[in-house]
Amino acid sequence: MSAFHEYLCTRLEMGGFSTEDALGSFLPLVREVLEAHAAGRVAPLEGLDALQIDGVRIWFEEARRQEPRSNTAALGRVEATGPLAVTIVAEASRTTEVDEGGGTTGLRAVDP
Repeated sequence: MSAFHEYLCTRLEMGGFSTEDALGSFLPLVREVLEAHAAGRVAPLEGLDALQIDGVRIWFEEARRQEPRSNTAALGRVEATGPLAVTIVAEASRTTEVDEGGGTTGLRAVDP
């Protein structure tokens, strides 16, 4: 069992994650993935074995970054299932004017 899997099991036994705990655990991993991509590499996220835990922070060693690769056969199977698009059906916004004590709220539907 990986350190990450043990961490998840332990946290679930303790009642799970608060939003703050989840963000504190996950955001460092996201930052590392972005850094790997900026360096032309990818995160070692095939499986969970490369993930480490430090307190609540999830991370991986920089030396475990990998060269990007693609599997055209697998991509073809995914693309054959149809478009993988997200359609925005509504948008909400709210602007608050702190100095003037007012604001606006709007909702806009977007055609699929």
